[in-house]
Amino acid sequence: MNFSLYIAKRYVWPKKGAQSIHWIAYISCFAIGIASALLFIVLSAFEGLTSLHLKHTSIADPELKILPQTGKFFDWSPSLETCLAPFSKDLNFSKVVESQVLLSFKNKKHTCFLKGVDAYYSKVIATDSLVQYGDWDLDPKQHLVVVGNGIANTLGLGINSFQNPLRLFMPRAGKGVITDPSKAFRKASCYVSGIYRLTNDLDQKYVFSDLSIAQSLLGHQKLSSIDIKITNSHLDPKKIKQELIVHLSKSHPNLFRVKSREELNDHLYKMLNIERLGAFALITLVIIIALFNFVGAMAMIISDKKEHLQTLYNMGAPLHSLRYIFLFLGVIMVSVSAFIGVLLGWLLVALHQEFTLLEIAVNIPYPTEIELLNLGLVLITVISLGAMACLVSSFSVSKGLLEEL
Repeated sequence: MNFSLYIAKRYVWPKKGAQSIHWIAYISCFAIGIASALLFIVLSAFEGLTSLHLKHTSIADPELKILPQTGKFFDWSPSLETCLAPFSKDLNFSKVVESQVLLSFKNKKHTCFLKGVDAYYSKVIATDSLVQYGDWDLDPKQHLVVVGNGIANTLGLGINSFQNPLRLFMPRAGKGVITDPSKAFRKASCYVSGIYRLTNDLDQKYVFSDLSIAQSLLGHQKLSSIDIKITNSHLDPKKIKQELIVHLSKSHPNLFRVKSREELNDHLYKMLNIERLGAFALITLVIIIALFNFVGAMAMIISDKKEHLQTLYNMGAPLHSLRYIFLFLGVIMVSVSAFIGVLLGWLLVALHQEFTLLEIAVNIPYPTEIELLNLGLVLITVISLGAMACLVSSFSVSKGLLEEL
């Protein structure tokens, strides 16, 4: 095998200068390199889109979330507080209640979700960095709320406008026919202290208030969830999730479930993964087409080296060693092409991150993120396909070919 590898390395670039047949192989390798770079860039772009969506959903979805197994609400009890106490050194907890609400402001109406949060919510979510106008102030004594930019535009809301309150209406739970419409809703008058801006959907979806205001509108002290942030960066979120599930199942069997941020947005990630898989398959097809050209070039190189092969065969080189020569030759050329292609893709992504080569909107760069996993995936894919193509080419070396001379 060392013999085959030695000859293969000499064939990569002939000492007497590359012949035209070799140049055909080099052009095929160039195409493989470009396709490898493109595949790495596309995977980096999808990685950036995933991170961007994670960032944009961080206001609504924490790292981990404890939810009731059935129904919408659950009671906060001393036993639940005792169950979560061992995690308090590494986790921040925030009590949250969420329900649909009708907003009314100057004869304009909008339906969204009211999210009541406690004072620890800012330790779970980086709220100050999300507010575009005003402040994150949910003082229950002043009945302050924070709304999305889309809601503010729809209703014409401004911050610190104490002359015209924002009215919140929530239907009362109960049975039977409503005889007095004025008693069908619980009401609250609030004032906007801040406006956040993320995505169009989220900007239209949430109004944030203090937990007490939301519970007063609901007419009970129950919670919708407990939002969690992992403060210890050395801990694995998946491991923490499993530990929480074990502790909760022991003290409160079949009452709670724990979801990660990815699981809370599983439909979004499924869509991104399908698009990623489609793009991956399409570019892989381009690589396969380039490899067909490379197989043809390898066949011509084998034909051109028939005299050399005959000499080696007569000197006692076994047939399988002669085949290994062209297997190694092809793998070396494809591997070098893949490495150069990935390096080129990495360089382009890095330049884009530094100088913004492409924008999705004015002054908003297209999101990209470099992941070593994607680098390995591209190299493994290209080299594996190249090795299979070279293996097919190597079988062109046969006794029949050698006996033609």
